[in-house]
Order: sequence, then structure tokens, then C-alpha cells
Amino acid sequence: MSNAPLEVWRYFHEVGNDLTKITWFHACNTRALLHQALASDVMMIEADIVAGHLSGAVGGPPLAVMGHPPTTVSDLSLEQFLDTVLQRRRGKGIKLDFKTTAAFRASENILEQFLARAEVNFPVWVNADILRGPGIGPGKEVVDPHYFLRTCVTKFPLATISAGWAVNPNSSQTLSYSSAHI
Repeated sequence: MSNAPLEVWRYFHEVGNDLTKITWFHACNTRALLHQALASDVMMIEADIVAGHLSGAVGGPPLAVMGHPPTTVSDLSLEQFLDTVLQRRRGKGIKLDFKTTAAFRASENILEQFLARAEVNFPVWVNADILRGPGIGPGKEVVDPHYFLRTCVTKFPLATISAGWAVNPNSSQTLSYSSAHI
């Protein structure tokens, strides 16, 4: 990875110290949405990564594709997403949201090679829900926290690590964090 500043506040000088001015394009998980985001004036593009298959592909091991569970089939792989961003980004950063440990494992070498390229001189956030938050039952998978953090520190040292809590927005109970979540 280059030594250029990758922190959002340094890259987007126009926001000064007010990071609430950063604009986002969320769930950029298809080719069409990626092209729309790249053509827009947003600053950061957020996309979700799952372990799955490309549309029309038959068989083979799961690979890193763009999608949000329960989706596991996409028209865009992580590798295609990163290559397209690098070719057409023009002043944008990216946040990659890994939905499962399998998705993260399928992505780590691709992301490591991407981050080693000198052209990557913009913000790159690596995100995963690694803790159970409010409303999450025992069946909900979170990304393995030890593996995620260890891999980020060793393979992606200049990327911004964004760790989060898995929550259940469909829960009928009032959701709030407690000291047990921290």
C-alpha cells in the first residue's frame, strides 16, 4: 500500500474536522449500483461481501462476491469490484463490509494484493460485525473477532479497521446496548 494518507479526514479536505459531512453510497452490491456510485458525487462507497457464486456460474467453491445475506449469487465479485473502483474511482473511498467469516477468508488474499498496489492512495475501510449486539440470538453468525482483527492488523495495516456489533433490527423488543455488549 502506498504511504499516501488514507484517513477519511485527510483525504477529504473539504470536510475539515466534521466527518458528518462525508457522503455515502450504501449497499453497492451490483455492477449497476457500482457504476451509479462511481458516477455520483458521494465520497465513500460501502459494499457487502458474502461467500457465494457469480451469476451463471455452475459449481465450484464459494468465492467473494458482492451481496447482503441471504443473497449468495451476484453479478459482481470482490475482485471485479476492486478493479472497477481502482479504474474509475475519482476521489472516492471504499468500505468493505464482510458478512461472514467465510466471506472474509475468501477475500483476504484479494484484498491484500489490492492494498499492495501503489494506486491505492484513498480511504479503505475493512468492516465486520464481530460482536453480538442487542436482539441477536445464538443462531446469528458474527465474523470471528480474533481472526478478523489479527488478519487486519497483519495483512491490511494501513486500512481503517471498522469493527461492529451484529443487531437484529426486526426484533420486537426495544434494542439498546448494555455493558455486556462492550
